[in-house]
Amino acid sequence: MIENFVHFHVHSDHSLLDGYGTIEEYINRAKELDMPAIALTDHNTMTGIYSFIKLCKKEKIKPICGVEFNIKPIVKKGEDDSQPTTYDPFKKNLLIDGTHTHLTVLAKNTHGLKNLFKLIEISYKPENFLDVPRISIKDLIKYKEGLIVLSGCPNSELNIRMRLGQQEEVINYLKLMKKNFEDSFYIEIIDNQFASNYDKNMLIKISKKLNIKGILTNDVHYIKEEDAIYQEKFLALGTGHRMDETPSSKGGMRPVLGGNQRYFKSFEEMKQVFPYDEYEEFYINTLELANEIETVELEYNSHLRPKIEIPEQFKTELEYFDYLIEEGFKEKRSFQPKEIQEESKKRIAFERNVIYGNNFIQYFLVVRDYLNWSVENGYPVGVGRGSVGGSEIAYLLNIHDTDPIRFNLLFERFLSEGRGAIFKIEYEDGTSEEVLVNKDYIVNGEHKYTWQLEVGDEVE
Repeated sequence: MIENFVHFHVHSDHSLLDGYGTIEEYINRAKELDMPAIALTDHNTMTGIYSFIKLCKKEKIKPICGVEFNIKPIVKKGEDDSQPTTYDPFKKNLLIDGTHTHLTVLAKNTHGLKNLFKLIEISYKPENFLDVPRISIKDLIKYKEGLIVLSGCPNSELNIRMRLGQQEEVINYLKLMKKNFEDSFYIEIIDNQFASNYDKNMLIKISKKLNIKGILTNDVHYIKEEDAIYQEKFLALGTGHRMDETPSSKGGMRPVLGGNQRYFKSFEEMKQVFPYDEYEEFYINTLELANEIETVELEYNSHLRPKIEIPEQFKTELEYFDYLIEEGFKEKRSFQPKEIQEESKKRIAFERNVIYGNNFIQYFLVVRDYLNWSVENGYPVGVGRGSVGGSEIAYLLNIHDTDPIRFNLLFERFLSEGRGAIFKIEYEDGTSEEVLVNKDYIVNGEHKYTWQLEVGDEVE
C-alpha cells in the first residue's frame, strides 16, 4: 500500500471571507506533494467548481467536488426549525448562531454533482434561509443518490450532540445516516488542536463499534501555516468585528478558527498529528475513497441561456415576451402623442428581431423577473441598466426607467444585428466551433421584420 493522503475538506477563497487559500494554490501544492486527488468543499457554494475541475484536469489530479452545507437544526415533531434554536436544555446555545450545524458532502459521480447543485438551490429558498442558506437532513436524504457524506467538523450535528453528552441523540443520528447512506457515510476525524470538548478518540471508537469507516481531514482554510493570521482577518471582516477585539479563543466575541493548523498539510505533517502506525486504516480510507469516486466533467457551453417559468396560458417564451411588450406599450405609450407611439412601434419591431436573432429573449425575461422581485420586496434597483437604456423593449418591460425615445438613445449600443454574425468561437479550454446566428426573425423559412401590436396595427 502506498503511503499517502488525500484532503477531503478544503475551503478556498470562494468560501467568502471564510477561506483564504485559492484553488490554484491548493492544486499546485497537491501536485508538489504527489497527491492523487483533492476535494473542494466550500461553504454552501460551488462557484469555484468549474475552475477547480479544469485546473485539476490540467495537472492530472482527480477533482473531488463537494460542499460544506449549513444544516437546519434537527427538531422534534411539531417544533419550528425556521427560528434560532438550541440543543442544550440549559439554553447555552452550541449551534452556530442557533441557526445551523455543518456537514461535509461530496459528489461520488455526475449524478451526485447534479444533486449538490440542486441542494444549493434549495438552500437559498426564502423558507430555508435564516441568516445563512440552509438545507434540512430530509432534503439531503431526498437527493442522496450519488452523494458521500462525512460526519463533519466540530460544529456538526454529531460533534455538538457528543459535546452535550446526548448519547441517545448521537445514536439516533448515526442510525439515520447509516440507514440512508450505508457505506457512503464516513466518520470525519479532525485534530486542529483547538476545539474544546472535541473528542477524536470517541469518534474513532464510534467508527469501529458501529462499523462506519472513518477518514482523516484537516478542515483546510489556507495554504501555509503562516497564513492563519490572514484567515483570522477575513473572519473579522466577514463578521463585522475589529482585530483589536478579544478573540473567542480567549473568551471574547470576535470569531476565530483557533490555532494555525488549518493549512494544506503534507502526508508527513499529517503524521505528526496522526501517527501512521496508529491511524493507518484512516489514511488508507482516504486513498480508497478517492479511488472510488468517479472523475466528473463540467462542460462549458457558451450557448446556454437562463430559463424562467412562464404563465400556463402561454405556449412559448416568445409568446409571453410579445404579451409583455404589448402590456408595456399600453401602460407607457398608449396615452402619448401618435408620433411617439409610431416611433415606439418601429423600435419594437427592429429590437424584437435582433433580440430574437441573438437568442436573448430568456435574458430579458429573467432580468425583468428579478428586478420585479426586488421592487416588490423593497429593494432599490435604480433607473438604468447601462447600455440597455437604449432599448425600447427593456423600457416597456420595466428593466430600466430611462425613456430611450425622449433622450434619443441607441439600441445598437446594447445589442446589434451584426453581433449575431459570429463564425468562430474559441473557448477557454482551447476548443472552438463555428457558429452562425441569424439576425432576422424567421418563421417557416420566411424573414419577418414586423411586430404586431394589435390586429390591423402592423408596422413594417
